[in-house]
Amino acid sequence: MKPWLKILILVLALAAVVGACLLVVHLVNREPGEDPSHTDAAQTLAAYPGDLTWFSYTYQGTETRFELVNYNWVNASDRDMPLRQEALDEVAKLIKSGAVSVRQVDDTGELVSSETFGLAEPVLTVRASDGQTARTLYVGDLNKSFDAYYARVDGSDEVHLIDRAIPDALEKDVFALALDAPAYPGYKAEDIVRIRLFDGEARREMTYSEGGSKELYSDYYTWFEQTADGGYAALGTKAVNSLCEALAGLGDLPCAAYASSPEALERFGLSGEKRGFDVTYRGEIDVETEAGVETQEAELTLEVLAGAPDADGNCAVTWTGNDMIYLAPSEKIDAILSGLTADLSPDEVCAIPLESVESFLVTYGGEEINIVRSQREIMGSDGQKTMANVFTSNERVVDSTNVMTFYDGLLALTVEGRAEEAPVGETPIMTVVFRRNTETFREMMLNVYEYSVNFYRISFNGDETALVSIRDIDRMGEAILKTLKN
Repeated sequence: MKPWLKILILVLALAAVVGACLLVVHLVNREPGEDPSHTDAAQTLAAYPGDLTWFSYTYQGTETRFELVNYNWVNASDRDMPLRQEALDEVAKLIKSGAVSVRQVDDTGELVSSETFGLAEPVLTVRASDGQTARTLYVGDLNKSFDAYYARVDGSDEVHLIDRAIPDALEKDVFALALDAPAYPGYKAEDIVRIRLFDGEARREMTYSEGGSKELYSDYYTWFEQTADGGYAALGTKAVNSLCEALAGLGDLPCAAYASSPEALERFGLSGEKRGFDVTYRGEIDVETEAGVETQEAELTLEVLAGAPDADGNCAVTWTGNDMIYLAPSEKIDAILSGLTADLSPDEVCAIPLESVESFLVTYGGEEINIVRSQREIMGSDGQKTMANVFTSNERVVDSTNVMTFYDGLLALTVEGRAEEAPVGETPIMTVVFRRNTETFREMMLNVYEYSVNFYRISFNGDETALVSIRDIDRMGEAILKTLKN
């Protein structure tokens, strides 16, 4: 065979292979049921001769209808909803102009009920009227190859691929077409000064007092609640701080209804017995003065009502000064209202600040160690003079590292459990007597008793049943004994 003939045969074979590949690619990219011979790019579906007087769309099982009333669009099911009129005008123009057909897929009606195209159960249904003509457009699945949606008009057997304009404008929640709802008021956890939780008959109120209370031995506690006898009990700082973080952490909440009518309140579970919280916080307000408007600090109170959790894990909420209803994750509301029954009592065993202590006498391991605290001025590495603690025992300076290991361990002791009862007549394995520079609680005593293989029992400030870790006490004892070896 001649060389030129071989080359011709190879070229023809290569052309056949390329053609076959292109055909395969075309068939792979083509959706089932497409007929590429039908191309009607200029055709529009469901256009209207006049301006629309109403239109509705059904998306994710929810139908929303907008009506033109006195040249303004209103939500037929919530006429008080503030709407973005310009956005709705644009949507109405899109629907009036009709859906643009990218290509016709079928004209026999055989594909209308096919699950392949999503028209048996449309993703989006659009109905509209200009007062003379009413039409319905059904939108099915997205064809990714053409970036277009399958669609048909009610009363027609034709199935088309339409551009994205109408689906993109309407495949969204109704609130995307409404004016922005006011955001949940922003405040920081550290700005909260009062909390009131309520759920039916259950009530709990907590108040912040800067600097603590003179009726307590420690200014570490700044949150209090009223007791049944009219007094005030200290609350655990960490526990209440966590509650404040939950209150300030509700974040951005989606709007569920723009008017809290009696019907809406009942529908969202916000009627009947109140469930929710009051929070008072330090904020700012604008005040008119002779010099003009000034921003001043003020205490602001917000009442939040919350409904019961729904099937989607949300609670409806609304708050004072706002008629709208929002949805909050139920776990966030539960985290707040759990404070109604949570044990918020302090878990610190002994919260005596070192600054309030002049001296402390420790009896442990057969030794008595009296530590006296004083202060002296020292020169820091930066050349600045500062005041530092100096510890002495028997008029001898002792290693501050060991003393601070003991005292830091003391402050870090937490209640690990409770003894069923406090035995009488026991001899403590450790005693600490504090002599303080305060007006009240000038002298206080802490006793440590054996209890079990894991815990010691503590007696301090009227509490006889607190259990603490054996390891923590033993570590403190080792540190204070080392001061004798300096």
